[in-house]
Amino acid sequence: MRWLFTILIQVVCAVSVWSAEAENPLQIWIDAHARNSGTNAPPAIVTARFLQAASTRHISFKLTNVSKEPVLLRPYQLPWGNSHSVTYAAVMADGQPLPNIYHIDDPPFQPQKVVAGPGESCEGEYDLERAVDFSHAPKDKDILVFWAYRLPVATVSSNLPSTGVIVIPKSQ
Repeated sequence: MRWLFTILIQVVCAVSVWSAEAENPLQIWIDAHARNSGTNAPPAIVTARFLQAASTRHISFKLTNVSKEPVLLRPYQLPWGNSHSVTYAAVMADGQPLPNIYHIDDPPFQPQKVVAGPGESCEGEYDLERAVDFSHAPKDKDILVFWAYRLPVATVSSNLPSTGVIVIPKSQ
């Protein structure tokens, strides 16, 4: 009987520990942001703008090295280099989301590296039609495309993303 009582106490203690509420995910992000901001800023700034190219919608990126050291990336690691380099979320002006498209886009073997020296920039374009399904978007509404890009972890001490939003005007 004493053995059964001991096991029951252990089960109650284990259940109470397991049922404890997990830490707030937003607080985890805030803590990580606070640790990585200020003196531990990312070495590059990424900006983007909408670019209409023929009948397709492109996003034009500019990556600028703001550190004192060169930034070395393989071509597929650039914001325009691979379908998975940037995360996109598109919504119409009324708040309705547009579905994303997820391609299989394995990075190719690319031994060469792109080097952005201190103060240097590199630019490229990405076809948004490869990431967002615009077929559900009415032509009479503006579209907001939110984006987030992280430099590869091995290249930086800070893993804060560069983020932004572009507006695709109605009937584009």
